[in-house]
Amino acid sequence: MWFSKPDVLTESQLWGLAAGGLLTAHNNEGFEQLRCNSGRRGSRKLLSGSWGVSNARKADEMLRWLYDCGHSENCRDICASYGKEDWKATDIVQFDAFLDSHIARLKEHYIIGWDLSRLIQVARWSYTTGYLKKGAAWDWIMRSAQRIQGEYNSWDEFAEDFCLGFDFWRLSMNFGADFDLNEIKVWLKTSDESPWSRYSFSTELCG
Repeated sequence: MWFSKPDVLTESQLWGLAAGGLLTAHNNEGFEQLRCNSGRRGSRKLLSGSWGVSNARKADEMLRWLYDCGHSENCRDICASYGKEDWKATDIVQFDAFLDSHIARLKEHYIIGWDLSRLIQVARWSYTTGYLKKGAAWDWIMRSAQRIQGEYNSWDEFAEDFCLGFDFWRLSMNFGADFDLNEIKVWLKTSDESPWSRYSFSTELCG
């Protein structure tokens, strides 16, 4: 059986994969190649079950939504209204308490890293399934990586905002969390095997 050789990736591309961060690590997809460890069948199942993506058109729509709007748009709207005379609390007690405690932090980045990091992993799954060509996948990944690098000052800051975005999403939807991101975050920030240990956040990104 013939197997294609792994691509030799540039440091910029490896940084882009590293920015998949917590979602990539949570799903054990690896940080060394564009193609995901889940393979074609597993990636299709993940896209269909968690993202409602079942073909190339829906993959493109999801990637565009994550890049242009995502949950960041809702965060911006809530932050703009919070505390004003016409502000009305939601019907979700835990989410209202979260806003009261974290509104200042939410206004710093509007959880854009939460959307862009997830976009990187969705682009990888979409490529692995065959919904997205390699060049298009890299284009989405590097555009998102450059925005992430322009928005944050360190991997630490990026990770904290991703976790903030996760809590914003799950509490606004009144979802419970069946896993803990903290263990993954600690591994990414401290392990010698983590791509965040190998690549400086300030790495010059090309293309």
